Amino acid sequence: MIILARIIAVLVVLGATSGIIFGLYKLKSTPPVQPPGDTRPLVRVMVPTVETLTLDVETTGTVQAFARMTLAAEVTGRLENVNAALQPGAVASTGTVLWRTETVELDAAVARVQADLATAELVLAQEEALANEAVHDLSLLDAAEPSALARREPQIASARARVASSKAALQQAQRDRERSTMQAPRDLVIEARLAESGQWITRGQGIFQVRAADAVEVQVPITLTELTRLGLPPTPGDFAGAAPQATVITADGRSATGPVVRTLGNLDPMTRLAMVVIRLPGTANLVPGDHVTVHFAGPQQATGITIPRYLLRRDGSVLLVDSESRLIEHPTQILLQRRAEVVIAPDLPPNTRVVLNRLEAWSAGSAVRIAEDVPAQGQPDVAHPPEVHQP
Repeated sequence: MIILARIIAVLVVLGATSGIIFGLYKLKSTPPVQPPGDTRPLVRVMVPTVETLTLDVETTGTVQAFARMTLAAEVTGRLENVNAALQPGAVASTGTVLWRTETVELDAAVARVQADLATAELVLAQEEALANEAVHDLSLLDAAEPSALARREPQIASARARVASSKAALQQAQRDRERSTMQAPRDLVIEARLAESGQWITRGQGIFQVRAADAVEVQVPITLTELTRLGLPPTPGDFAGAAPQATVITADGRSATGPVVRTLGNLDPMTRLAMVVIRLPGTANLVPGDHVTVHFAGPQQATGITIPRYLLRRDGSVLLVDSESRLIEHPTQILLQRRAEVVIAPDLPPNTRVVLNRLEAWSAGSAVRIAEDVPAQGQPDVAHPPEVHQP
């Protein structure tokens, strides 16, 4: 009886538990069925605007010295004085005395050569006198025509050569005496002092490292198409017509305008770009090493569409969206390149818009969702491409 009672109790507990579980199952609510999400990529677009613009050229370069040189001593001696005011960075105007060399040895050299010249002229006069006397004596003897040796022609020629040599040596000694004082041949900027007062120097030894202060130059790379557009030859030579002007602007706003003076006549082996040289006045407040943006005003006008530079794909195409919100890859013709923008030919298919954000994975003809239409007059942030987050 006890065992039977236990069995009945267990069955009662199991039945109650099963009833509770069944009741909870019946009370559970069924969740609503969610429709599948829209998996089309989300893109931002801009409406292309065709405009008439000047096909100018914009590039970058670095300011360089127009001329850089080492001013060297032209005579050997001891430096009597090196201009103490000409420290690195100082400007020496034309005619400024740069240094002086002691002239004691140079004066002595001039005196020695003058003495040699006087002796040579005396010897020449003596030889000519002896020659005249010999010819006169022979004429008194009714001798035949005197020979060249009898007329002392070899001795006279030797004496004349010594006179000419002494005159040349005197001229050289006097020039060395004049060159003991060195003056600035043009406006110069001192870059380095290579010698000081009291130092013994030899001919050809550098005293100052300088650069020209009256002009600077900028070398900039441009494409052959841009070279032709500006009317410049791809090889060295005279320009066709007046040289185009270039405006140079530094990062902090300093600017100057100057002409193109030459092309280097060779292409960079890596980039296939030509190098153009612009000359600017020294008063332009530009210094070698300044990184500058260079703008050439092109003579031609054309119609085109301006888009951010980052939208160009590696093959030169752009990504478009058609009227049915499907992607199109369109090859472009680049008319003009700027630092952050490019101008492309206005040959986009009708009713298309330019995709502004980068897509990681896409295929031509795939459908997309338009996140925002950028007005035609709006300018997207070309320095920072827009990011569109996928849901």
